[in-house]
Amino acid sequence: MSTLSRFADKQEAIEAALSDSQYLAGMAAGWNAAQAEDPNAAFQKLRSAYAGYLKPIKDARAALQPTQGAKGGA
Repeated sequence: MSTLSRFADKQEAIEAALSDSQYLAGMAAGWNAAQAEDPNAAFQKLRSAYAGYLKPIKDARAALQPTQGAKGGA
């Protein structure tokens, strides 16, 4: 196995671990917000803290959308 191949395997494992870590952090933040005196305010505070966090994904998705009037099919 080449060094590049081993690095790619490790990089994939690292990315998966980071994704899992983010999921768990979000779950904990949601739990804590639900336990707050005002859960709705706590949830809104969380949402505003990450307001632009998913923008790159939304932009990429929008760029992949078919243009108006385009016809699909094979």
